[in-house]
Amino acid sequence: MAATLTYDSTGPGEAGRHAMFAAAVGRPLQAVALAVTGDTSYPTGGYDISDVWKKFATAGAASGLLHLLAHDRGGAHIVAIDYVNKKLKLMSAPGTEVVAATNVSTTVVDLLALGYAG
Repeated sequence: MAATLTYDSTGPGEAGRHAMFAAAVGRPLQAVALAVTGDTSYPTGGYDISDVWKKFATAGAASGLLHLLAHDRGGAHIVAIDYVNKKLKLMSAPGTEVVAATNVSTTVVDLLALGYAG
């Protein structure tokens, strides 16, 4: 199973595809808002959210994604982002990941990704 990523494409910037503002370093910045909805079988290691990285420019091997802000709408889980493996992890307590195969289909995590415009 996999989480569902729903991008906010109804507002200005259509899912952050256009620059929001210019950074002090002269590179335009953008924001991408999306919701991640869990499924009936939470995967070990978390949900793949690598698609979010594709929304931002890259400079050589470096990603244009700078930071992800995450919040569980229902407040049932602590949300952790694994930047190395590009995963969203749900925690039942600090340092304790949700057990694999747990039904988290009612969990919706709002994400706001900030980075350099492509």
